[in-house]
Amino acid sequence: MNSDEELLQAYQAHRSVLSIDELYRRYADRLTQFLDRYTGQSSVVDDAVQQTFVQVMEQIDSYRLGAPAQSWLFTIAANTARKTLDKADRRRTRSLNLHDAESLEAPNCNMAERLNVVQQLQPEELHLLRMVYVDRRHYSEVADALNKKPIAVRKQVERLKKKLRA
Repeated sequence: MNSDEELLQAYQAHRSVLSIDELYRRYADRLTQFLDRYTGQSSVVDDAVQQTFVQVMEQIDSYRLGAPAQSWLFTIAANTARKTLDKADRRRTRSLNLHDAESLEAPNCNMAERLNVVQQLQPEELHLLRMVYVDRRHYSEVADALNKKPIAVRKQVERLKKKLRA
């Protein structure tokens, strides 16, 4: 039985689809579990697993002979998941409309109360909300600008929205 590394080397040298099939058989379940935990969104997991193996085939020339195959595969899977989540975040951000903006308002508050809530936000928090909702930048762009991960930006925005609704 060939090792995982030998299978990657066989695909790298001869583009042997049988090698990729065997890697898929060995890793599909583990990658599914990993990506389910990593993304927390089971709706994107199957596509991310498939896309991982597409990326393996496309990036095979970047595989260093003798490098641990499992680490390489899981790195590609994590990067694929990040890209998938970024695309979903971009679609969600682009679909922001007036109804979404209104949902940020605290219920049953007058203007003075709303201003008080906004004034309690830190300048960094206001800047983040401005980048997402006024400048309409998607989370990956905001993350790059703030030296954060896109998932961290998304979670911080969700926390701020909750804070504004309270």
